[in-house]
Amino acid sequence: MQSREILTGFGTGPDWETFQRVWKRVMPDEKNSPIQVAAPPEGRGKKEHTIPENTTQTVELEEMMKQLCTGVNRVEKLADRAGSLPVWAFLYRQRAKNLRQLATLYFLRTGKHYACPRKHSGERMETDRMLRREYLWEEHWVQQCSAWGKQTVREEEQRLSRELLQQAGQRQQKIRQALEHLGG
Repeated sequence: MQSREILTGFGTGPDWETFQRVWKRVMPDEKNSPIQVAAPPEGRGKKEHTIPENTTQTVELEEMMKQLCTGVNRVEKLADRAGSLPVWAFLYRQRAKNLRQLATLYFLRTGKHYACPRKHSGERMETDRMLRREYLWEEHWVQQCSAWGKQTVREEEQRLSRELLQQAGQRQQKIRQALEHLGG
């Protein structure tokens, strides 16, 4: 007499559906199978639950990440230079952290990962002019984060907006200090 095993534990999300589809192809005559597959427990095998998506807020979040990617890519090259000002490394670390925070929020909201395009600016500019450009970039970033924080209704997003604003202020202060050190 053959023993019949009952397989369970496959009822998690889309894997259950994939398993069922493959199993039916491999074993079209399930009655003669030495293995019997149990139905998924109640509540299993259904599509994963996602947070209802507000497309306007999602598009705005994508725009913020795109802008932040530009800022990260621009200072990354400057931070990697030998003998570069410490402010470049500081700007890079903080902006990269902010990008990870927004990308995490984007994933939680949409279930999609955001990939930042890697582009480095090849432009040459005096250090004081580059610092000024980054200071103005931070001002624009503050305005965007502030507007986003005011329109969102989720407490977690409002908290993140306040954190992003605080960090942008710290970056602006570091840029001012670097310019003062250079003789502004």
